[in-house]
Amino acid sequence: MQMRTNIKDMRDNIDALNGLFHFLRNKKHIKKHVYENLDAIDDFVKNAEILITKKEEQDKILTDLSLRHELVSELLAAKVQNKGVMMFHETLNGDYMEFANADDTLANEAEIFLQMQNIEKELGIIAACPELYQKNIIAVGGGFSAGKSEFISSFMGSGVKLPISIEPTTAIPAYVMNAPKEYLLGYSKNGGAIDLRKIDKNFHARLNHDFMKGFKFNLKEILPFIVLGTKLKFKNICFIDTPGYNPSGNIANYGADIDTAKEFLEEAGVFLWLVGLDSTGTMPSGDLEFLSSLDLDNKKLYVLINKADLRAPSDLEAITETVRQNLDNYSINYEGIQTFSSVRTLENPCIVGKSLEEFLTECDTPSQKHVEIFNKLKNIYQAYKGAIEGSIKEKKSIQKTLQSVSIDMLEDGLDDMGSKAYTKLGELKSTFGTKKEEENLKLLKAAMDKFKEAVKAVFGLEDVPIDFDKVEKIVDFKKIDSENVNDNIKNFFENLYISMSNPKRGRMENMINDVSNGFDPEDLECKENQNSQHDRSIVTAKDIM
Repeated sequence: MQMRTNIKDMRDNIDALNGLFHFLRNKKHIKKHVYENLDAIDDFVKNAEILITKKEEQDKILTDLSLRHELVSELLAAKVQNKGVMMFHETLNGDYMEFANADDTLANEAEIFLQMQNIEKELGIIAACPELYQKNIIAVGGGFSAGKSEFISSFMGSGVKLPISIEPTTAIPAYVMNAPKEYLLGYSKNGGAIDLRKIDKNFHARLNHDFMKGFKFNLKEILPFIVLGTKLKFKNICFIDTPGYNPSGNIANYGADIDTAKEFLEEAGVFLWLVGLDSTGTMPSGDLEFLSSLDLDNKKLYVLINKADLRAPSDLEAITETVRQNLDNYSINYEGIQTFSSVRTLENPCIVGKSLEEFLTECDTPSQKHVEIFNKLKNIYQAYKGAIEGSIKEKKSIQKTLQSVSIDMLEDGLDDMGSKAYTKLGELKSTFGTKKEEENLKLLKAAMDKFKEAVKAVFGLEDVPIDFDKVEKIVDFKKIDSENVNDNIKNFFENLYISMSNPKRGRMENMINDVSNGFDPEDLECKENQNSQHDRSIVTAKDIM
């Protein structure tokens, strides 16, 4: 029995040895088969990765298409909600256009219309973002890759940052201001506003040139600008991040960027110009020529030599001096020049004139947007009025000359009023009639009155006297009210003076002079005190008589 068991074990061992021998004899074939399977698996993995990449690309395309569709739909559906903005828009496209089409006296009418559109845009932002009401707007400009977005982001206290890249990123101008809560608003061409974060939480990072290419049209035609509210170091400053005025050569069909940059830079009363030291060792001639093309009258310019951390400290002083000389050679006025880095603090920055901190601190004060806008409208009104009145004066001068010719002809015995000469003179007089200009002047005043009411409605102003016919610049409504009170009292005294006897006029002259010197309504507790001042003056006048 034991022997059978041993024999079985021996046979099993022999079978195992035969199997091992067979395996060893065919291992090359098995190895080849295994390698073939491994190659197939590797090909499968590679194909799977390609498919996954394609799917991700398709998902991105689908997501972008969905975002583009939703963005366009929201923008086209956005309606102006503010009554004042609606009134301004209707007046601009109604009464004003009727006047502008009838009038041909102003040479730069197209420029004036752009100014009116900019005012409408300002009112739209203020209506949707009341925080902008007291902000000083500073436009940040410069060439491609000067570091404008990164510069603005360096003042942000939250996690939100403007997108930056070695490629052009700022395609849509962005207003960036301090706000208690973060928000991102997009503004349509008709003045409506939409919440971009409802479409995508990081929408501001998507608004670059690559994203815009997918629209097959210029997105800025329906989305001219966005507003980003976030925590900002300077509470009363609103930065405008503008596109580079000289887009890089690999960006096609974006020549409009220079027009956009120029529009927003000229709109602001204060702007910072950034020079990037990574692309140049000084201020490029293109920057100087672009700045020279801007209207810098009554505006503040500060020049920042950015990315100074990329240069040796010993080079910065010479670079700063070269920039100063270039600006002086082009007769470009500036508040100051400073070397700067958005990524690290420079220990001893080179400074000419005011420091950046000093300049921004001066700008960090509440502004009076309503006063600024009223003065813009007033300047436009005065320009039109001056041109129309100039045309009226010129035509009346010609009419006077023609009338003089008629009289000379009569004196010379040419008294046939039905002759061709007199007929031609009559036609000439009609040609140089001023009825059209006088009607246009009425249309202008009517349109401006509506514009004034629209602006008042946006800012919630009531019973505020605004006189565009006065030459003086509008400064403060309280001061205007004080002047009106003084004028009323002075007129009362002067009328009273006329009716008085000579002996009593001496004391009255002194009172008129006192009123002419003015009084401050803030010295009085309320409006009733101003009225009582008027009443007391009457009593005093009666006593004199």
